[in-house]
Order: sequence, then structure tokens, then C-alpha cells
Amino acid sequence: MPAFRLGRRAAIAGLAAAPLARPAIAQGYPSRTVTLVVGFGAGGATDLGARLLANHGARHLGQTIVVENRVGASGVVGTEHVRRARADGYTMLMSRGAPATISPALEPRTTPYKWDEFSIVGLSDVNALCVCVKADAPWRTAADLFAAIRARPGQLNYSSSGPLSLIGLASKMFLWAGGLPVDSAVEIPFRSGAETLTAVIGGQVQFASFNMSEAAPGLSAGTMRAIMVTVPDKYPGVAGVQTAKEAGMPVLENLVGWNAVVGPPGLPDEVVAKWSATLAALKDDAEWNAGHERIGNIPRVLGRAETTEFMRAQYELYVRLGREASIGAG
Repeated sequence: MPAFRLGRRAAIAGLAAAPLARPAIAQGYPSRTVTLVVGFGAGGATDLGARLLANHGARHLGQTIVVENRVGASGVVGTEHVRRARADGYTMLMSRGAPATISPALEPRTTPYKWDEFSIVGLSDVNALCVCVKADAPWRTAADLFAAIRARPGQLNYSSSGPLSLIGLASKMFLWAGGLPVDSAVEIPFRSGAETLTAVIGGQVQFASFNMSEAAPGLSAGTMRAIMVTVPDKYPGVAGVQTAKEAGMPVLENLVGWNAVVGPPGLPDEVVAKWSATLAALKDDAEWNAGHERIGNIPRVLGRAETTEFMRAQYELYVRLGREASIGAG
């Protein structure tokens, strides 16, 4: 299989020099508004999941939750901001696979934290990934698109929200798993999943990989078509679409998006317990579940221990994929 390397993160180089905030003891938590940081732009899978959590979780947490987008370096900037925040529970993170486990696995020397340096609270939701093209594109299957790329190497484009974002990595893995050099199609980076979607629908790029929550509107509206889905989840627009396994690329079945609530290191037990109870309540919250269904997410609340093991497994997966496919800086 072809090898490739990913660039370093100049955008976060200066963060390592900042001092760590000292933990604070939370009393009567929460007594004021809580900020939930998202490392990606508005309209993407992480942002949508965070806003659902803010809207419906506030009544269980007992305080207003405000979403703050801190964009940069495929989510690493926002993630590092929370790692260095005061550990009092008023700055929390909607953690995502790209900055939480992919960057530490594939670029450990330039990622300013390890995957397990945070106070892990719990998993919120997951989503399948799909490879999509514009609705009027001539390609119906992964094999069709691969044939077109082979015929015109370096001339077809795909959009991403950064080289180590899950959707950017998924397209690279899609090419690699199909036996193509990763530079046989050109990556066009955007700031968010929503912008990558617009690029496909508008014809700026020929294909892209998406979380289902991002792809669902375009698939439902008929402006975009899926040619492969990583796992056989039943969403509008993917009925009858080949799964990764059916397309002969079973390794891609492990590429899934996810959101989890985490905080800075040393988060007080009271804060962890309050957020754990909030997520447990959301598990049975009909409005929250319906919201996820509308955007193509799968609600999957897991406790602290289960979430830690889930994140560990994701990290180890990308370490293995990085080694086998020669991805990342190592």
C-alpha cells in the first residue's frame, strides 16, 4: 500500500508554553453558566452534537450551557484550550476523535497532550461515515470513483476539514484501502464539516467523506449521493449503498465519528458526578434522542469507565493504522 506523511501543527506550537491552571474545588456546582468548547466550526457533527447537548442537557445539569467554537488544527486548538483551563467544571469540552485520539496517535511529537490527559466523563453519541458525491455525478460505487481517479490522477478533488480531521483521514484511508496513492486525488481543506458539504453540493470538489449527521441533509434533499457507508446503519439516503465491507475495504468499518464530554485534568469528583448524571438523564430524554435522529446521529451514552476504554481502543486503532499505512509523523 502507498505511504504518506502528514504535516506538523504550526497553529498550536505556542500553546505548550502556557502554564497549567491549578484545579479548583467546585462547591454547589454548577452555580453559573457552563461553557462547552467545540474544536470545530458551526454546523459540523461536533457542533451539532454539542448544541443538542447544550439545549437539552441544561435542564438536567441545572444551568445554562453555552457552546463556544474554538477552531484550529483539526480540533487540537480547542482541545488544548480546555486541557489548560481551570479545573472547576465551567469550561468543558465536546471531545471528538480527530483531536482526542487521532492526533495523539499519528502525530505524538507535535500534539501537545496525550489522549488520556483529560478528565473523561462519558460518551454522548456516535455516527457512521459515508463517502459522497454530488447527486448528478456519474459514479455510483466506490469502484466507479476509483476508476475515474485512476484515469485522471491528480485531477479529482475531495474536501476535508483538515488533514487529521476524521473526515479528512477517512478520505485518505478510502484511497489507501482502494489501492490508490493518497495524492491521486487532491485534498481541499475547509474550516468545518458544513463547508465540506457545500463544496460537494456546489461542485467545487468531486467527493468527500462525512459523518452521517453532516451528510443527512444533502442526502435527504437529493443534492448529494452516498457511494459507500462505513457501517450498515439505516439512514435516509444510504439504503442499498455498499458498506465498506461489501466494497472490499473492511478496515474502514472502524472509522466512526463520536462525541464525548471531557474536562481538564483533575476535575473534581462533584463535577464529574454531575455531568455523568446529566448524560444518564439524557439517555432517556425523548427530545434529545429525537434530535439526534433528525441529524443522523446514534445516541450512545456510556459511563466514565466504558468511555475511557472506548477512547483507548480508538487511539490504539489509529496507532495500528498509522503503522500499517505509514500515516502521520510518528
